[in-house]
Amino acid sequence: MGVDRKKIVVLGGCGQAGRAIVRLLLERTDASVVIAGRSLEKAQALANDMRRMHAGAQVAASCADAVKPASLGDAFRGADIVIVASTTANFTANVVRACLDARCDYFDILDSPEVADILNQFAQQAKKAGRLFITQGGLAPGMPAAIVRLAHASLDNLRGARLGLALSLKTAERYEQVYDVFDFIVKTRPVAFEGGVWRKKSLGDTTTIDYGDRFGSRQSFAIDMPELHALPEQLGLEDLSIYAASPNQMVDYLLKKLIMGLHRIRPRLGWPTLARLIFRASKQMAHEPSGFSNVLEAWGQRNGVDRRLRIVIEHEDNYFATAVTVIAFLRQYFSGAFKETKGVRMMGHLIDPERSLHEIQEMGVTVRREGF
Repeated sequence: MGVDRKKIVVLGGCGQAGRAIVRLLLERTDASVVIAGRSLEKAQALANDMRRMHAGAQVAASCADAVKPASLGDAFRGADIVIVASTTANFTANVVRACLDARCDYFDILDSPEVADILNQFAQQAKKAGRLFITQGGLAPGMPAAIVRLAHASLDNLRGARLGLALSLKTAERYEQVYDVFDFIVKTRPVAFEGGVWRKKSLGDTTTIDYGDRFGSRQSFAIDMPELHALPEQLGLEDLSIYAASPNQMVDYLLKKLIMGLHRIRPRLGWPTLARLIFRASKQMAHEPSGFSNVLEAWGQRNGVDRRLRIVIEHEDNYFATAVTVIAFLRQYFSGAFKETKGVRMMGHLIDPERSLHEIQEMGVTVRREGF
């Protein structure tokens, strides 16, 4: 695939998702890539590795720390877009201001609802500056809203949809990565749109979802995802819900019971010990599959006949697959698909779902459809 030579900065480019994004950018685009991270030494080493792997690649390294706005300005200078692949949720405002100063666009794969709230505070500034800031990108959030929109486009009348997310931690490299899961669990406030009304749920509200060949049927607990909040009104839905499943009963118990219980006593109490335990357990359980599975079950009518649709998106490496969704977005972005769109948007509301599924499948992610 060929695109005009663009400059892309990957903030957190030395992390697991960041490295996958950098590699795919060099493989799948003609972009000039800057690997930005707190350690210039690590960023430079990775840039050297990428040059050896990809002859002629334009890849550079830069020191950038979200805590230090001046370092961001230096790293972002001349960029067309900054991809935020680091866990910088607490310093999102610094990154956004640096993008405004550098007159570049922004895209993050951060799942924290707080990040979307911070971005929305800059919505008018971004729009006035002619910039596009995309938040909630990646597998989840990101793809769930997109595939609900695809179901709506595929039926004359989409009445409802149920989404499921199953995730293994086998591919994580460091136990600290488990903190992201903990953070999501303690901050999620489960809700579901049922019979035309949003209703509060709890982690104890469960249902069984078939996640396909990788994970099979799993008991799944209710969660929330802000990208879904606007869809019932936009698409005229009667029902919309989202659930998540952990890969084994021990992890399920630790996440839903122990983490929440300790958090009520004191925020982040026991996280290092529990993260190490879950990390080791995930690595040692040979029967536990790796990767992820995203599922959509939708129902409605086509030509006056009741129809049910189902999509399963899965891969053995969730970090690689997250990077694939970023590349799918960038292909549309650099094709000019969003050139008239400015301000703050969520990825799942903006991307072309059909094109995205085709592109992530082309890059190695499994996509199965039924009823389309």
